[in-house]
Amino acid sequence: AADDERMGRHGKRRGGGGGSWDGGGRGGSNADGGGKKPRLDGPAKDNYYVVETEKENLDFEAYYKDQSVVPEGEWDAFMACLRTPLPVTFRINGCGSFADHLRDKLQEDFFSKLGDQLIMIDGEPMDPPRPLPWYPNNYAWHMSFSRGQLRKLPPLEALHEYLKKANDVGSISRQEAVSMVPPMFLDVRPHHKVFDMCAAPGSKTFQLLEALHSDKPLLGGSNDSAAPPPAAGSVAPQGYVVANDSDFKRCSLLTHQIKRVNSPCLLVTNHNAQHFPMLKSLDGTPLRFDRILCDVPCSGDGTMRKAPDIWRRWSVANGNGLHMLQLHIALHGARMLEVGGRMVYSTCTFNPIENEAVVAAVLQQCGSAVQLCDVSDWIPKLKRLPGKHTWKVRDKTRWFDSWEEAQEVGHNIEPSMFSGEHTKALPLERCMRFLPHHQDTGGFFVAVLQKVGELPRDFRPPNTFKPTGRAQKRRNATTAIADPLATACQAATDALEAAKAAVAGLAAGDAAAVNQAALKAGVAAAMANRAAEAVKSGAQAGQDAGSDGYLLGVDVAAEGQEEPGQQPQDAAAVFPEAVVAVEDTGAAAAAVGEVETAAQVETAAQVETTAKVETDVAVSDGAAAVAGPTAAAGEVAAGGAPGAYTGPSWVRGSGGRGRSDGKHSHIDPVVPVEDPYVLQPVMDYFGVQPSFPMGTQLVTRSMEVTRPKRVYLVSKEVVDLMVSDRGEQLKIIAVGLKLFDRQEAKDYDAEGNLVTPPVGAAPQCAYRIAQEGLPFLLPHVTRQLITLSTTDFLTLLKDRHLNLPSASAEARQQAAAEAAAEGTQAAATLGPRKIGLSDPEVLATAAAARFGCVICQLKESDAVALGLTTGAVDDTSKALSANAPMALTAWKGRASLAIMVDRSETMQMIDKIEAAQKRMQA
Repeated sequence: AADDERMGRHGKRRGGGGGSWDGGGRGGSNADGGGKKPRLDGPAKDNYYVVETEKENLDFEAYYKDQSVVPEGEWDAFMACLRTPLPVTFRINGCGSFADHLRDKLQEDFFSKLGDQLIMIDGEPMDPPRPLPWYPNNYAWHMSFSRGQLRKLPPLEALHEYLKKANDVGSISRQEAVSMVPPMFLDVRPHHKVFDMCAAPGSKTFQLLEALHSDKPLLGGSNDSAAPPPAAGSVAPQGYVVANDSDFKRCSLLTHQIKRVNSPCLLVTNHNAQHFPMLKSLDGTPLRFDRILCDVPCSGDGTMRKAPDIWRRWSVANGNGLHMLQLHIALHGARMLEVGGRMVYSTCTFNPIENEAVVAAVLQQCGSAVQLCDVSDWIPKLKRLPGKHTWKVRDKTRWFDSWEEAQEVGHNIEPSMFSGEHTKALPLERCMRFLPHHQDTGGFFVAVLQKVGELPRDFRPPNTFKPTGRAQKRRNATTAIADPLATACQAATDALEAAKAAVAGLAAGDAAAVNQAALKAGVAAAMANRAAEAVKSGAQAGQDAGSDGYLLGVDVAAEGQEEPGQQPQDAAAVFPEAVVAVEDTGAAAAAVGEVETAAQVETAAQVETTAKVETDVAVSDGAAAVAGPTAAAGEVAAGGAPGAYTGPSWVRGSGGRGRSDGKHSHIDPVVPVEDPYVLQPVMDYFGVQPSFPMGTQLVTRSMEVTRPKRVYLVSKEVVDLMVSDRGEQLKIIAVGLKLFDRQEAKDYDAEGNLVTPPVGAAPQCAYRIAQEGLPFLLPHVTRQLITLSTTDFLTLLKDRHLNLPSASAEARQQAAAEAAAEGTQAAATLGPRKIGLSDPEVLATAAAARFGCVICQLKESDAVALGLTTGAVDDTSKALSANAPMALTAWKGRASLAIMVDRSETMQMIDKIEAAQKRMQA
C-alpha cells in the first residue's frame, strides 16, 4: 500500500507521449499539450484561469550542484534550458515506403515552404522545423512552436491540421525526444517476447510493437540469425508484447494509445510491476522474456520543461521515497529476464539515487549474472553523459557519508542508496544521462543490462527486501518465514494441542476453554497458511528447477545438495494430524455455540479445498486447451457441418460479464471463440481459407460465446501465454485486435423482397470485418471481394457512398436509411448522384456479392503501377495502420455501396494514391 501511495503521489510524468496531438499525455503543462489548466485563484481570461509558475527552487539547485550531475561550466545553460518550454517532437511510425512517403510529403508540402531561416511570430524569432539528427532516416522531427503559435501563420496552421489527422490514424506519434531512446536500445526483433513493466501512457509500447512487426531493425543490421523460422500459416510475428501498468485507468489510456498499431501480439495487464506474476509455459518451464523495458515511476524532475509545477513541488524526499520501489521493480525484471536477454532501466530524473544507485544495487544482488552493456557506439549523434561512480545521500535536513551514519537518524534512507568502493568497481560509466541543454530535450537516464547467466542462489525476490533501522519501524513490515517446514511442524503441534484442549473442554462443558482452544487452532491455521505462502513465494522466486532462484525444498543437483528429481514433501504429508485437529477443534467450538470462531476455521479449510479444486480444474482446462481449439479448428476448416459444441475449452483472465467463478470480477474474461455454429457461416460467407486460424486464435471478452458481439484475433503465442496462466493470475485488460463485429445482413431476392431463411437452414453470417483486422484476414479471403480501378476507388473514398446502376431515387433514399441504421457512417439522406460504378467487370463482381459486408480493394495492376499494395501478399508488417493495404470494408445494400471506415483513414488512403499519381506524372 505504501508503494502504491508513492506511485500515485510521485508517479512519473509522462506527458507528450500519448493521447491526441493536442492533448499529449499526463502531467505536462497545458501550453505544451499535457493535462488541464489548473483552476486556481487568478485573473480569468477566456474562461480559463491564467497561472504563472515561478521556475525557481533553491533546494533543487543546491542538491544537483552538490551531486555534480552537470559538467563544470554548463550549470547556467542547464538552468536556462530548464526554464524554457519543451519543443514539440513527433516521429513517423513504422518504416519502409509509406514512412518515406510521409516524410517526403511533410518536407515538400510543409517544411519547404517555411524555409531554413528563422520564422518571426509576434515579433519572436522561432527556429523552423528540423529533423532530430540522431533518429534514423529523418523519421523524427522537432518543432519549437506552441499550439497557439501554430495558428498564427497559414502554413503552420495547415501543418498543424495535417499532423492531427496523421496522429489520429497512427501515421505519426507525438512523443518527447528522449522518450524515444529506451526502446531503441532494447533492440526488439519479431521473435522476441517483450515485457513493458510500467507501460502507460503507451508511447514506448507503440515503439516496441513497431519493432516487433518490422522486417528491418530501426538501427540497421539484419534480424537475429538465431530466430526460429516462422510457423506454417502464421499470420503474426512469433513474439509478443505484454504491456503492464499498475493503474487501471491508465491501462485504458494505454490501450487507446497503442490500438493504432493493430497488433494481435499484444496483451495489456494491470498489476503492480514489482508483483507481476511469475508464470510457467505450457511445457512447465518458467516463462521468461527476451526483452524487458523497465521504465520505472520516478520523481520526474527531468520533465520540468513540460510540467512546470514540479518546480514548486520538488523535494529530495520524492526521489528517496521511490528508491526502494524502483529497486524492487528492477530486480523483479531481472528475475523474469531470459538468459541472453536484455533489459533497459530508465527514468526521467537527474537524481543518482533513482538512477545509478538502483543500477548498482541490481548489479550487486545479481552478481555476475547481469552485466551493464557498453552501447557508446549506438546512435553516435545522440549526446549523452556517462554514469557516475560516486554520489551523495541526504534527507530533508542533512547529508550523510555512510549508511552507518544515517541508520538511526536518517529519514527514509536505505543502505542501497550509498556509493563507495563497491560502486567504483562497477562499470557505471556505461549508464547514460541526457541533459536538456545538450540537444534541447527533456532530462532522462538509461542503463542497458544483459543477463548472461542464472541468478545466484542467494538472490531473494524483491518482496523479501526489507528496510532496516527507523524505516523498518515506520513500515511495520511483516517478518518473513525463514524455515517454512519448521513453521508448518510447529503449526501441527499447536493444532494437536488445541484439539486435545477442545476435547477436554467439551467433556467438561467448559465453553471458555473450548473457545480458547478454537482461537489457538485459528492461530495454528494462520501459521500454516503463512508457511504455505512462503513455499509458494520461494517456488516463484526460482526461475526454474536448478536455476538462480530462492527455492524452498527444490534445489539443483550440486555438491552437498539434493538430487534434481527429489521433490519437497507435501504439506498435508508433513502434518496430516494438523488438518484433522483443526477440523475437530472447529466442530468442538461449534458444539458449544462458538459459531463465529468455528466458522472462521471452517472457512480457512474450505479456502484450501476450493483452491485445490480450482487448480485441478485449471490444469485440466490447460490440457484441454491444447487439443480443444485444434480439434474445433480442424472441423471448421474442413468445411463440414457445424458439430456439437460443448463450451469453451478454456477461460482466462477475469470474473466479469457472465462469469461468477473467476478472479478479478471487475474485468471481462477472455474466452476462445470455437463454436462451429458461429465460425462456419463466417468462413462460408467470406470464403476464408483453412490457412487462417479461425478455430484457434479468436477470442471474445464475454461468456456469450454462442453469439459474441466482438471477436478478436490474437497470435498463437499470446494464446499459449493465456492458457499457461492456469491459476488465472493475470488481470487482462485488453488482448489482440478486433477482427469481427456482429452485424447481421438482410437478404433480398431479385425483385428486392426480403428473404426469410427456412426453418432448419444453415445459419447466416452475422458478422462484418473490422477495418483494423482486415490486413491480417485479407490474404485468406476468397469471396465478397470487389476490385475497383483507381478512379472508382478514389470516388468511393471521397464520396463514402456509391449507388449501384439499378438504383432508383426511392431505392437510393431507402438504401441511405438502411446504411445509417447499419452504422456505416453514410449520409442519412442522399440526393441524386452520378452512378459511381460503370465498369462491366466490376459491376458483375458487385452483383455476385451477397448483401452485407464486402471488401473493396484497389485493382492489383493499378496498385503495382502506383507502387502501393493491396494486401495480396501475407506481410505481418502491415499491422501498422500507416502500412495498411489499399483495401477497406464496406456494406452492400439493395442499391448502394457504403464504406465502413473512419474518415481519417480514408483521407490517408486518398493522400497516398494522389501522391503516387503525382510521382508517376513527374
